[in-house]
Amino acid sequence: MIDPIQTALSGLNTSRLRSATTANNLANLQTPGYKAQRADSATGPTGDSVQISSVGRSLSQGSLRMTGNPIDVAITGNGFFQVQDREGNTFYTRAGSFQLDANGNLVTAQGFTVDPGIIAPAGSQVSIGADGTVTAQTGNGPSVAVGQIQLASFNNPEGLVLTGDGMAAATTASGPATLGAPGTVGYGGLVSGFLESSNVDLVTEMVNQIVETHTYTANVSVIRAADEMNRETLNLLA
Repeated sequence: MIDPIQTALSGLNTSRLRSATTANNLANLQTPGYKAQRADSATGPTGDSVQISSVGRSLSQGSLRMTGNPIDVAITGNGFFQVQDREGNTFYTRAGSFQLDANGNLVTAQGFTVDPGIIAPAGSQVSIGADGTVTAQTGNGPSVAVGQIQLASFNNPEGLVLTGDGMAAATTASGPATLGAPGTVGYGGLVSGFLESSNVDLVTEMVNQIVETHTYTANVSVIRAADEMNRETLNLLA
């Protein structure tokens, strides 16, 4: 026999998780390179409940926003920047808001080092080409290539796990990263002086929030009605 309260409770929990996913998307509306998440639901094992089956991501291209900073870089197409934190852990990101640290290392806004590492001479003017080549010019001297940004590709990029601050880590589901030069087969290109915007669609997320609010309210009403019916039944049996 179907228990309406338990069924409605599963709906409440599903709506809560969907709302949290939508809220996270809205919070990252202005985060460069952020990919919108979606919570997929499925019928529970007993057929009388609903549950979140997985949390996936939309990997569609975000629009490009001009910054004018020559070491801001947007990826157009497939791929992720590979970076390392201070402990040597490897992460992947679409946010190309790079800068030079005190030692001339090309790093992310969080201070993660671009991997393979790229070091520019102190006081040099740095630029990044469409193929990822990083050149540095000191004073009136010639431009010298100091490295090349590589892009990481995955068999299943949706398998990457988000770790915060626009970063993701590889998992067995994503498979290992394969590195390649921007613009080569299987890898996107780079556009310097731009950042890829979040691909979150404001209208879609607002509609999702409204739908989940109404769904939550409907499930609460079911619980109240079922509880009232149970009380009346007990009164009749008393």
